Amino acid sequence: MNKIFEWFESLINPYPPEEPVLQKGGLFAFIWHNTKGMHWALLTLLVLSVIISVLEAMMFQFTGLIVDWMSHIPVGELWQEKSSELIWMLVAMLIFGVTTVCAELLEDQAFAGAFPMRLRWNFHRIMLGKGYSFYQNEFAGRLSAKVLQTALAVRETVMESINIVVYALVLGVSAVVLLSQFNAYLILPFVVWFALYFVAGYYFIPKLAKYSQMQADARSMMTGRITDAYANIQTVKLFSHTSHEVGYAQEAMDEFLVTVHKQMRIITLMRMSINWLFIALLIATFGLSFHLWAKGALTIGGLAAASAFVFRLYGLSHWIMFSFARFLENIGTAQDGMRTLRTPVTVQDRADAGDLVADRGDIEFVDVDFSYDRDKP
Repeated sequence: MNKIFEWFESLINPYPPEEPVLQKGGLFAFIWHNTKGMHWALLTLLVLSVIISVLEAMMFQFTGLIVDWMSHIPVGELWQEKSSELIWMLVAMLIFGVTTVCAELLEDQAFAGAFPMRLRWNFHRIMLGKGYSFYQNEFAGRLSAKVLQTALAVRETVMESINIVVYALVLGVSAVVLLSQFNAYLILPFVVWFALYFVAGYYFIPKLAKYSQMQADARSMMTGRITDAYANIQTVKLFSHTSHEVGYAQEAMDEFLVTVHKQMRIITLMRMSINWLFIALLIATFGLSFHLWAKGALTIGGLAAASAFVFRLYGLSHWIMFSFARFLENIGTAQDGMRTLRTPVTVQDRADAGDLVADRGDIEFVDVDFSYDRDKP
């Protein structure tokens, strides 16, 4: 198994030798450029996610069909009548298992470690090319935090895009289509639920993303102040006082804590909304299913499939909401890091500058002067 892990871990080179270049354009151009050399792996993961979501949706249909067969076919005749269907279900489950393993290996072994490390490597080399004045106007701790956070934000933005847009969307649409084969009216509670769920997301997610971005900025400031105190400990010991440095750090911690409280209030309200939407969906689905079953328009298998999808949707709804909020948060973090990385270098070599050849150690000052007052020579 270690050989398999090592093979997937070596798919992405974390230290590309090419000099990093930041192209012009918006945020998505920035993200797309930073996935250069990994597009084939992302496409493979995308295809695997589509296959997994479709097969997972088919599992709900399989559940309903098996319940129906068991309710009216004698035990001894089930295999004779439905052997081909059962074999196809078994093959689909095996394909589901294989594709899930491949997707997990690709995401956990190839992308989880090497992808952000590749970005850190490139971003670090870009930052080392900045001028000295750039670092004089910034906190070293905040810059290092931005480099590390931007690398993770770009990776999470790419991964969440695949998970939300592909997996969740394809799974939801496929499951609703397959449930409609039992009875078209069965999809009505889910359509209403999806509409109310999107309304809740439209209300909560921008607020959550806003406070998450505020929290990211406050975290960078807090990290920067603490890191700079340690980095300049000699100056702190000689010219400052412990109480002053503690108060300076506490001020940043208080600002960070305010953003945490605001974010958690939104999260609590969002969770309450999702829970009540789930209860409403559960009542509506069971009520409609019993009504259709009583009229002979729905089988027991259809009720079983719909019930299974409701409970799967409950867990999925929490995951989607928080994933989309993290997606927006990571976009904000990546955008902030992009602005820092794209800060222009003020000191540039001349276009005709050649390589430095030093065969002697002389120091010569030419047209150099210094004055505290620029108006006086």
